[in-house]
Amino acid sequence: MSKSLVQFWKVIYKTDPPKLDDLSLEEIKRYERYLSAKLPTLEDEQVAIVCRNRIELLRQEIQFRRKEKKDDQRHQKTLLWERVGVGIGIGAILVAVVGLVYEIFFSKAQRANTEPASPQTYFQRPMPTTGLKPL
Repeated sequence: MSKSLVQFWKVIYKTDPPKLDDLSLEEIKRYERYLSAKLPTLEDEQVAIVCRNRIELLRQEIQFRRKEKKDDQRHQKTLLWERVGVGIGIGAILVAVVGLVYEIFFSKAQRANTEPASPQTYFQRPMPTTGLKPL
C-alpha cells in the first residue's frame, strides 16, 4: 500500500461519524478539501465510493455546524431581548410598588393641616359679656 493511500485511510478513520464531534469546523473543512483533491486520483472503485460518501458526510456536517452557529447567534439575540424585557418589567413593578408604599405611608403619617381661625370681620361681634355669675 502506498504512503498516500495510508494517509487516505487515516483521514477516513479520523472522520468517522462518531469522531466528528471531536473535530473543529476548520479540521472538517481541511479533511473535506483533502478528500476532494484525492478523489480523482483513486483508481479502485470501492475506495472512490468510500471517499465520495465521506466527502458527502463532511459537507453535511459543515452545513449543519454553520446552521447551528447561526441558530445559536439568533438564540443569543433573542435571549438578550428577553432579559431586557424581564428587567423592564421588574423595574416597572418596583416603581409601582414604591409609589403605592409612598402614597400609603404619607397618607397616614402626614399631619392634618388646620388653617388658623379667620380674623374677625366687622359683621362678627363678640358675644357681650354680662355680669352674670356662674352658679
